[in-house]
Amino acid sequence: MDDVATWLGKPKNTLYAWHSRGKGPRAIRVGNTLRYRRSEVELWLDNHTDPER
Repeated sequence: MDDVATWLGKPKNTLYAWHSRGKGPRAIRVGNTLRYRRSEVELWLDNHTDPER
């Protein structure tokens, strides 16, 4: 979670909020902890990149 928050430049609370609303990168719940696959974060970033002009 810390690494993804730093990578995206967002607070961890934002990632938790996105997850609870079904937004943001797909996460895996392990016990009480959210984990992110790098491939899921990269896919999410690709899908939310502004188109080239």
